Amino acid sequence: MNGIRSGMSFAGMKIGGGRRRFLYLLPVMIFLPYLLSVLELHQFSTTIDQQKKHGMKSDHLILGPAAGTKSLNTTRHVASHSSNSRENVVFVTVFTIYNSSRENHKDNKISDVVTVGNSSYTKLERSMAILDSFIKFIQVTMPLSKVIILTDPESDLRVDREKVTVYPIQGEYSRDKLMLQRIRSYIAFLAARLKEYPTLAPDKRSHYIFTDSDIAVVDDLGQMFDEYSSFHLALTFRNNKDQPLNSGFIAVRGTTEGLERAIGFLTEVLKAYTERYMKASRMLGDQLALAWVVRSNPSFDSRRFSKPIAFMEELNGASVLFLPCALYNWTPPEGAGQFHGMPLDVKVVHFKGSRKRLMLEAWNFFNASSNIDDMLCLILVMTTSFGATNAAIFTDPKLQIQSFNGLKPSSLITVHRFVPLFSVSSSNSSVIKAPVKPETAVEPKRSKVEIIKEHSNFIRWPLNEEMLNDAPNINEAATQLIKFHGSYLQYNRNEKGAKSYSFMLRTKNPCGKVSNKLYLVMDDLADQFGIGTLRLTTRQTFQLHGVLKHNMKTVMGTIIRNMGSTLGACGDLNRNVLAPPAPLARKDYLFAQETADNIAALLTPQSGFYYDVWVDGEKFMTAEPPEVVKARNDNSHGTNFPDSPEPIYGTQFLPRKFKIAVTVPTDNSVDLLTNDIGVVVVSDDKGEPQGFNIYVGGGMGRTHRLESTFPRLAEPIGYVPKEDILYAIKAIVVTQRENGRRDDRKYSRMKYLISSWGIEKFKSVVEQYYGKKFEPFRELPEWEFKSFLGWHEQSPTEFSAVAVHVLPRMSGVSKWIDESELQWEKDVIMEMLASKKNMDKAYIDLVKRNEKLAKGLMILCIAIVFGCIMLCITGGEVQGRAEFNNGGKGQTKGDQGVSIGNQDYGGSNQDYGGSSQDYGGSFQDYGESFKLRNASQDYGDGSLFCGLHVDSGRIKGVMKKTLREVIEKYNLDVRITANQNLILCDIRRAWKRPITTMLAQGGLLMFTCPRLTKAPTQMLQGALVFLCPYGGTLSWTLASPCGDAIEPRFVDPLNVTAMACPALPMCPLAITEAERGIPDILKRVRAVFEKVGLKYSESVVVRITGCPNGCARPYMAELGLVGDGPNSYQIWLGGTPNQSSLARTFLNKVKIQELEKVLEPLFYHWRRNRKAKESFGDFSNRMGFETLQEYVDKWEGVPQTTGKFNLKLFADKDTYLAVEELAKLQDKTAHQLAMEIIRNYVIGEQNGKSIE
Repeated sequence: MNGIRSGMSFAGMKIGGGRRRFLYLLPVMIFLPYLLSVLELHQFSTTIDQQKKHGMKSDHLILGPAAGTKSLNTTRHVASHSSNSRENVVFVTVFTIYNSSRENHKDNKISDVVTVGNSSYTKLERSMAILDSFIKFIQVTMPLSKVIILTDPESDLRVDREKVTVYPIQGEYSRDKLMLQRIRSYIAFLAARLKEYPTLAPDKRSHYIFTDSDIAVVDDLGQMFDEYSSFHLALTFRNNKDQPLNSGFIAVRGTTEGLERAIGFLTEVLKAYTERYMKASRMLGDQLALAWVVRSNPSFDSRRFSKPIAFMEELNGASVLFLPCALYNWTPPEGAGQFHGMPLDVKVVHFKGSRKRLMLEAWNFFNASSNIDDMLCLILVMTTSFGATNAAIFTDPKLQIQSFNGLKPSSLITVHRFVPLFSVSSSNSSVIKAPVKPETAVEPKRSKVEIIKEHSNFIRWPLNEEMLNDAPNINEAATQLIKFHGSYLQYNRNEKGAKSYSFMLRTKNPCGKVSNKLYLVMDDLADQFGIGTLRLTTRQTFQLHGVLKHNMKTVMGTIIRNMGSTLGACGDLNRNVLAPPAPLARKDYLFAQETADNIAALLTPQSGFYYDVWVDGEKFMTAEPPEVVKARNDNSHGTNFPDSPEPIYGTQFLPRKFKIAVTVPTDNSVDLLTNDIGVVVVSDDKGEPQGFNIYVGGGMGRTHRLESTFPRLAEPIGYVPKEDILYAIKAIVVTQRENGRRDDRKYSRMKYLISSWGIEKFKSVVEQYYGKKFEPFRELPEWEFKSFLGWHEQSPTEFSAVAVHVLPRMSGVSKWIDESELQWEKDVIMEMLASKKNMDKAYIDLVKRNEKLAKGLMILCIAIVFGCIMLCITGGEVQGRAEFNNGGKGQTKGDQGVSIGNQDYGGSNQDYGGSSQDYGGSFQDYGESFKLRNASQDYGDGSLFCGLHVDSGRIKGVMKKTLREVIEKYNLDVRITANQNLILCDIRRAWKRPITTMLAQGGLLMFTCPRLTKAPTQMLQGALVFLCPYGGTLSWTLASPCGDAIEPRFVDPLNVTAMACPALPMCPLAITEAERGIPDILKRVRAVFEKVGLKYSESVVVRITGCPNGCARPYMAELGLVGDGPNSYQIWLGGTPNQSSLARTFLNKVKIQELEKVLEPLFYHWRRNRKAKESFGDFSNRMGFETLQEYVDKWEGVPQTTGKFNLKLFADKDTYLAVEELAKLQDKTAHQLAMEIIRNYVIGEQNGKSIE
């Protein structure tokens, strides 16, 4: 590029030939019922006299159904676009480019190319084209004015055009310091002019207007210096409480006094910038400094910014004229829902940000039509009538558009090559048009949050300013914006007096994946800057509580620099994307997790606000898959905001939070149906993923006593091939962006849009943005809840078959194991034995020699696995410590073998009479046959993963310390589950035993079995009693290798599926307790179970929240408790264990102390009246709430059994008191302990007889 030369013409920048007028616009033809109307407003003025002089007139152009011809026939008060003023005006702007930029632009990627008209531009070329349009607008509107371009002396800027001068000024013009340098350049330029002023003749002196280079001057600005004859300096303002001044337009009167006062004022601004706002966003520092200088004047009244009327103010010795942006710095709206009207007397149009492309289109049109009014109509229509899609309106290569002259059509203009308005996918034969959203006559009401977002410069301001002050909290606007950064402002509601503010940070971890490094960093941050705990959330993320404001930047920066992120964990955008956390080496699981990662990347904000605020603009970005970049940039169906820093979100982002989950068939560990979008991998018969079923419209939040708010399950919308998933997701998100409510946030979730429209209309609109029809939904199997607790094969190798062979022979040997189903126990033993090849040979030999002994040892294995203690038998040695005393026979350990009863077994060096061939055939010894897996077959590296239960997701104390030791020592990555639990990944088999020991000592490793009929401690004792019939007594000790006693921690089955939100004391929305209250509530539920005769292995899904927002998804629970007052809850019933049904409100205002009055009758009748294997949720739905209410109302307590059993346990008081003391140590009653002892004795006797 050789610069901009006189008379040069950018190819294709003219629309058609000649001076033909623009008569009809396509959007107006389409929206004829919605044409233009006029809003009558007073002409602005600084004084009443000026108001009288100019009179009353229409000054805003509005699109809407009430429009008539009036708005189009309104005449602008400047009859000609030639300059009418007697003043010399010079426009000054700062612009610079570099030699490296010219070299680099030759290698621009296709994604960096912008098409306008029939011309394509690189970023550099477009910048030059915008500068050229800036100059042309001035020379058309004010042909006598000159343009001066302030630039870096090192810049390669060359402009050869009449009345344009390039003026080098030394300074720092880097991108991050350009706004600061702009003020310095203005001061230097004015100082140079002031110095030469005494030598200039009066007719050679000029006024100066300093502007950005992306403005279009559409009216004579010279008159301003005549109308307001006493000002030194003019600024533009807007009705924005926090950011009222815009630095893109500054006028300086061309007198010695005017120059002096302007230099003094701008010097104060420069000082404020350097002292206060150097850490602010590079686009905001100068504006914030301007506002500070103005407001620092004690007499200044900021309320004057609320009305679009010019006014004068004396500030620091300078007379400052304040002009409304609505006329002197008007910015077109960006996208649907942002239209506020266009002043008909607008003088300056500012095409800032993503609107720059529109500036080129505006000049193209004006160059063809020579009509400013029609051009402004074009701008307005293109930025409001079609939302995000309207940038492509005038893009058909052969589109015929008429211009407006009133409503009389004139000549036709052919608009040449743009992007097609309606794009059709090549892979689909049906034509799917991009949706068109008509405007309404009245500007739609918007919530306060929407206005905050609009004025925030893409979620930067005023947060960046607020984080710099010394207050412990931040203002309301910043409190809303910081959510987008992944944080909430909180205070401890338990503390009286002054509020102690702190911040909660939430990470974003797609699939719940957390690297080893990031986990350790989060652990450190919790101790150094938080409250010493980490909390696992129901969306597979961390929450870090208690961070003080002055530590926020350190904490955020540390997370970012360690490849973590909190960006988008909260706020009106896509939240963390869920996926099954299990690190299984299965194609469908891996594909689901990869898809979740890609969706998260697709919908991650792109404008850099997160990095600007927390790491001063430094980017820490990972490479994105090319398919993600391609899908994000694709605008073939009008989904994007062209040239916006946020191509998908725009300035307004989404109406409310947005949640997505991805999973595989049967696995509902992610509560799929509670999400805005649920995605399910669909595979062929060979297990190869082929595409996805998609659900839409789920959501939990509601408001008490407002029936128009409700939880909702997602419903099917269709199937898409796997290569289309990102485009389908984007289409759904855009449909919500364009149509979701922005006036009342209670109804802003997508579930309300779908409920209002119906699924068919919603599907139709999504298909227009998608460009294809959805295929029919594929059939899916039933859902299951998978907890992934305990040890699991991550990447399976060869399996031991001994347990499979032995366990079927155990049917009926123990009352502690459900006889009807043994598959679960088989899996447990197979998992335990899989890593020990020698163990197989030992057991095969053992089974051949003594079936009874084999059975006994297998029972012991089960008992110990249930307690999560590793029992490995290698070469006949029982490792760990299990001592068998048998009538003086004793036990010999080590390579010499072990002697139990009358049977002797050789040591580890003994030949067991088998070789590797023994593993390949079938066993017929007990009438059962099976084929073992071939050892040469590839089953992966044999690594394991271990799921750990964490009560309410709160990692603290000894548990936290132990987890860190394990994760750090073995360099483990972790996964967070959607049930607030943790998974340790990539565990080598050799590490299983030491990790087990460490976790057990830390109270972390626990186990629960859905088949157990009694508490685990009872089961363990019963299993050991089972060995007694061999003629001896058994004493047992479970120990770690270092000899320390281990107390296994058993998880109540109720706890496995229970969840609670944090609630009090930190959540500002909480009405009552949840996390702090759930331990006691679960104990009380278990006590009710025991009282009504339910087994220990039986459970219900219990979820508790402190308010109706539903963070712990209580509306999917079998028993949901939703806080509706202090110590009071709504009770919701009817969810199912697999989270596929929605619960309903059963009772309101149930006091916590009266919970048993409701639960006892419900659980009692469930036990008595349920069908086989019927869950409590299914039972509740089958019986109906009227019947359940009757049970509660008529409840008189658990019926007493008749006298055929004598239940009197204690013959004397002394025995009772002694048992009672022992019972207290175990947190039991004397009756419970006595019954437990009796049961164990009876069962032991029964087991002994069964062996004989």
